[in-house]
Amino acid sequence: MKRLIITVFFIASLAGCMKSHDFGFLKEGETTPVQLVENLGEASTVIDIDGTVSYVYNYGMHQKAFTFEDGVLILLENITEVDGDYIFETVDLD
Repeated sequence: MKRLIITVFFIASLAGCMKSHDFGFLKEGETTPVQLVENLGEASTVIDIDGTVSYVYNYGMHQKAFTFEDGVLILLENITEVDGDYIFETVDLD
């Protein structure tokens, strides 16, 4: 029982240390890359393909990709790796 209590306490402590983000500032067609970086900090990876720019942020075992076109947010995706494959799930911003 003592081991269980210590384990639960340890997991709760780790969860408290994790940085969580409020994505409420995101507005499709309005949010700019500057606003994204001001709120979330520098991205882990930035990908620019013919002017469509994705900012990828790592959150532990998951990632989020924020994609901009013509300087405004057009898409938010959750990215999860499963057995070496990446699964992309579109997040509704409404």
